[in-house]
This record gives sequence, C-alpha cells and structure tokens, in this order.
Amino acid sequence: MKHRIEDRVATAPEHAALAAAVGRESHFDDEVRAASLRASLAGVVCVDETGTPVGMARAVGDGLQYAYVQDVIVDPRVEGEGIATALVSSGCSRATPQWACMNRWASGGQVRSACIGE
Repeated sequence: MKHRIEDRVATAPEHAALAAAVGRESHFDDEVRAASLRASLAGVVCVDETGTPVGMARAVGDGLQYAYVQDVIVDPRVEGEGIATALVSSGCSRATPQWACMNRWASGGQVRSACIGE
C-alpha cells in the first residue's frame, strides 16, 4: 500500500479516529481537541492511496526555541511500515526554527533531543 505524508495538522475527527484505532480515545478531551490541534506549531498526516489518514504527528512548543513531538499515532493496520519514523522526521523538519531544540518524548520515560542548526 502506498502512503504519502501531508504537511498539515490532523483535523479533530481524524485525530479522534486514529486515537480510537489504537484504543486511546479516552485519553483525549473532545471539548478541547480542536483548539489543541489548532495551537500546534506544525503537523503531518500520513494518508493511504484513498486519502484516508493512517497516521499523524504534531509539534507543540513556544514557537521560538522549543518544540515537542506530540500525538504520534499510527493505525495498527499499517504498523511496521516505517510510518511513525517518517512522521517524526517530517514533523521535526517542519516545526523547528534554525537553532531550535527538538525534544522527542517516548513512552517509558525515554527522551531524545536533537538541536537543529548545530
């Protein structure tokens, strides 16, 4: 199956559908979801050949120096195809101004940082 990365923040319904696909729908507040997504610094959405979102990631931060990868979600039906890696890579390149630090938090408390422009 062919996928493409779109340079945009997921819509609230897309985010809700992806969260439900991974069993995380209860982790998000529907009343603030759309506003939270609108406040993102950048976003990327992976769609399949029909245009259906199968993954998303977004960056949040202060817009000056710090950006954090948030809500990296991939539909389990396409896990193992490198989509999460492509989303994070694309999202990082779009979200960080020159010399900014991008911190990537992962489950289990692991943190990885990369400073752009060094």
